[in-house]
Amino acid sequence: MAIKKIQGGRYFSTVTGQTYETEAAAEHADTTEAMRRHAKGEAGRKLLDKLTPQELESLHHALAQEASELTGREDWEANQQEFIAREPRYEATQANAGALLGYIVSRGYRPPVSVSVLLQAFDDLVEQGLIIPKKLPKGQTQAATFDLEAAEQMSDKELEARARGWM
Repeated sequence: MAIKKIQGGRYFSTVTGQTYETEAAAEHADTTEAMRRHAKGEAGRKLLDKLTPQELESLHHALAQEASELTGREDWEANQQEFIAREPRYEATQANAGALLGYIVSRGYRPPVSVSVLLQAFDDLVEQGLIIPKKLPKGQTQAATFDLEAAEQMSDKELEARARGWM
């Protein structure tokens, strides 16, 4: 949304191409027009036209919150995958996942959390005996680090072999 203050204390909306007496009116018109452009079908557009500024603001807030939660969910899933890649001793079971989540929540965190928090939680839970780590393949003594640049240079066969612990 692009609203510009113009002469005489009025506001111009670049979305609607119109001027408004107040900034709030211009914002309402911008939001309504942006939603109308993305509404599916005439029924959706008519429904948006009937919303009050307060209802429209509430709808806009709810949509923004949903988008934020979806982004957070994607980050959370990516962080879990990176944690699993970096900590080969972790066995993905419901019990272990529950222990990790319980630890995280008990420390005041809420998902999504960073990979470093997941790694610390795992180490603490292993130390407390609440998670029993997988035995590592012979010769592997510590958590493997994930190097994205190196992985991108490897063939699919080499990546698979490393993931299965054959290398």
